Amino acid sequence: MAFLIRVSEKSHRDARSRWLTAIGITALSACFLRLVDLQLIRGHAMEVASESNHTQILVEHAPRGRILDRKGRVLADNQPVFVALFSPLGLSTGDLQRILEKLSPIVEVPKGELERRLLAALRAKTMLRVSDRLTRDKAFRILQDRVHLPGVSLTIEEQRIYPQGELASHVPRVCGSNHRRRTRSIRRQGVPSRRLDR
Repeated sequence: MAFLIRVSEKSHRDARSRWLTAIGITALSACFLRLVDLQLIRGHAMEVASESNHTQILVEHAPRGRILDRKGRVLADNQPVFVALFSPLGLSTGDLQRILEKLSPIVEVPKGELERRLLAALRAKTMLRVSDRLTRDKAFRILQDRVHLPGVSLTIEEQRIYPQGELASHVPRVCGSNHRRRTRSIRRQGVPSRRLDR
């Protein structure tokens, strides 16, 4: 009787290990077949889908401060402007005609020139600045037609303005915080002070 119990326990363990082995092999085979399906059979379609589902690249420049003269007048300031960018990732040449029809009247660039620029960006697979200094109305029109403008995005950048005109635009570049120190060191070298004051 004890012999029969030992034999049945052993056969029960053997049957259980066979079942576990079969389940493990089946699970690994299913994973392997799914991997073959994703990589070999549908690999190109997955690559195209991942390229079209990309993150948007935004370049954010460091804010530049306001420059005032000694009387408090603004020599240089920043002004927020809308910039339209074109990203060709996941787009084909067939999509360009649809984009051109909608985008050309908004940014007021002739279709021929815009098509040439967009095709160059598409071939090089690089981002393109479509238009700088868009008005608020044009920016909102692009946002409204965003569904029909794949690859076109908007960003806000700070651009430098010079309220005193072109003459004052050169002054902030010449004068620095250590101007007096440099002047003293040049005077010590024997340069006449009349030259430095000009």
